[in-house]
Amino acid sequence: MQKPQNEFFTTSLYKINQVLEEVRIADNPKNAQLLKERLPARYEKYADVFSKREAKSLPEHRPYNHKIVLEEPLPNSYSPLYKSNLEELEAIKKFVQDQLRHG
Repeated sequence: MQKPQNEFFTTSLYKINQVLEEVRIADNPKNAQLLKERLPARYEKYADVFSKREAKSLPEHRPYNHKIVLEEPLPNSYSPLYKSNLEELEAIKKFVQDQLRHG
């Protein structure tokens, strides 16, 4: 664990389930259809603002980007789970459950 390329973090089945649900919602085509049906026509050009998938990405860099300097670290601000796709999250969850059963 003392090698610089190693990462160590802890998580819980609750957190894995929470992230899994967010990914499933983002990937659900029914949500896009619901948004299309309910969003007033005058806001159609802003539909991406309501997209779960788009909300997870950052806008393109611009020449006037500003750096935000935090005064203190945020608690639980980093989780590798958010970098994972649906298949990876399900594999992590299965691995954790197997470890709890047999470990």
